[in-house]
Amino acid sequence: MLYRSFASFFLVIMALCLGACSSVVFKQPVGSAIEDKEQLQKLAGVWSTGPSDEVVFVQPLENGNIVIGGVSWKADQKKFDVRQATGVVTELDGNHYINLLDSEDAKVKDKYFVV
Repeated sequence: MLYRSFASFFLVIMALCLGACSSVVFKQPVGSAIEDKEQLQKLAGVWSTGPSDEVVFVQPLENGNIVIGGVSWKADQKKFDVRQATGVVTELDGNHYINLLDSEDAKVKDKYFVV
């Protein structure tokens, strides 16, 4: 099932993506989008990334995309850091990927980060 094979991978990806992430950029998502909305709905909720002290919120959208939001405490600044990205979950050769749209570069459409 997508949920079981993806859960651990998902937490690692989110820890990387919501922090300083080193990634590859594509003009289209890698692989084929997961179309089973029930499987995507299983990703909905709040996830803990473990030792990085970040919390990740996932919300699937009707169009098959997901919105991912992260909250982390910045002790040196004494405030929370909130980040959000829209992405698509895909599958290629049995592997699952999160393809995040670059929300910071509004001039470039369909620019995906794959970690």
